[in-house]
Amino acid sequence: MYLIKRTSTVPNSPLQVQVDGPDGAFQQGGVYYFQPAGQDNDQHQVSEHAARIIMGDPGLAQHFECDPALPDAVPEPAAEAEPGSTTAADSGGRGRRSR
Repeated sequence: MYLIKRTSTVPNSPLQVQVDGPDGAFQQGGVYYFQPAGQDNDQHQVSEHAARIIMGDPGLAQHFECDPALPDAVPEPAAEAEPGSTTAADSGGRGRRSR
């Protein structure tokens, strides 16, 4: 679970956030009302899916912080070997080059 906490007081009214579940249903989504920062109900425990939706929207993310921080959504791409070179993994350890 992730704690989404409102950090803004502008607008000085509740923000309503509706999150659909990954399949379009409310199973991992829902409707959340966040009061301005410092007031009761300015934070909610949400699923990772809901946290990603809220923090992934630049218009919403500016009003919130997420604890713990969400893990990176996309892993770093693996370094590619230069054309014509081989590695132990792709040559079976025999150092053979393709022609």
